[in-house]
Amino acid sequence: GGGSGGGAPEGFALDVEDEANRLFQRVYTGGTSIDELVGTLHALRGSADARSQEVYACVVHNLFEEYRFFPKYPDHFLHVSALLFGALIEHELISSITLGMFLRYVLEAVRKPAGSKMFAFGALALDQFKGRVPDWPQYCAQVLALSHLRQAHPELLTFIEATRDGRRPSGRGTVDSPLRGTPPLPPTV
Repeated sequence: GGGSGGGAPEGFALDVEDEANRLFQRVYTGGTSIDELVGTLHALRGSADARSQEVYACVVHNLFEEYRFFPKYPDHFLHVSALLFGALIEHELISSITLGMFLRYVLEAVRKPAGSKMFAFGALALDQFKGRVPDWPQYCAQVLALSHLRQAHPELLTFIEATRDGRRPSGRGTVDSPLRGTPPLPPTV
C-alpha cells in the first residue's frame, strides 16, 4: 500500500504494527483464510490482554487507512481486501463510527461506474454482509436505488430485498468477482 512513511501510525507500538502487518501478509499470500483471520480478530478483540486488543485495533485501523490506496491495488489484493472489508462488517468486528465509515466506503465504491475496479471491490464487499444490509434501512434504500448495481448484480439486490421483506432469499445471490487472480507479492500494509 502507500501507508504512512515509516514509524507506527496513530500511536501504535512498532511491535503491534509488525504483528498486524504479519496478519495482513498471511491473508494476502493465502497462508491464512479470511475466516481464520476473522477468528483471530475476534479472539484479539475479546482478549483481556491490552496488547492483543491493540493488535486488533491496528488491523482495523490499517485496513481503513488503506482504502484510499485501493484503486492502485493489483486485482488479487483488492479482491482479498473486499472480502476482508465485508467480513469485518458481517461478523460485527467493527461498530459505531468505524462501522459507519466502512459502510460509507462500500457505498462510495458501488456508486462508481460498473466495470471499474472500485465498483467490483464495493460489490464484493457488499456481498459479504448482504444479509445485514436491511439492518440499516436508509443504507439499504441507498443501495437498492443504484440501478447500475442492480443491472450488474441483480441476484445480490434481489437477495437484499428478500431479506428486507422477511422472505427466504432464493438462489446463491453471490457476486462473481472479476478481481480474482494469482497472488503477486503482498503489498506493504
